[in-house]
Amino acid sequence: MNGVAARPEQLGTEVGVVAFADQLGTFIASIDGLCAWAAKVTASNTTALRFCGDVDVLLADYLAAVPGSTLTFEAAFTSLLATTPSASESRVLDWE
Repeated sequence: MNGVAARPEQLGTEVGVVAFADQLGTFIASIDGLCAWAAKVTASNTTALRFCGDVDVLLADYLAAVPGSTLTFEAAFTSLLATTPSASESRVLDWE
């Protein structure tokens, strides 16, 4: 599910270990990117929902406000794609 995998025989070589470490590093880097994106979307959404930026927003209040708003999954997904590196920018390994 997370895209990080290796068979035992692949880890028996230096090339296999280096490739696995690179794959794991890419996965960890993507978590940082995902967290940054989630923070950006949440900040944007709280502003769009007219919550005060200086006050913590209760999750229940945030979730209750979303259905009556103009916020969309498509807009958040488009934002995610805009902040995600392209395949040429990130190294992705295919073990198959």
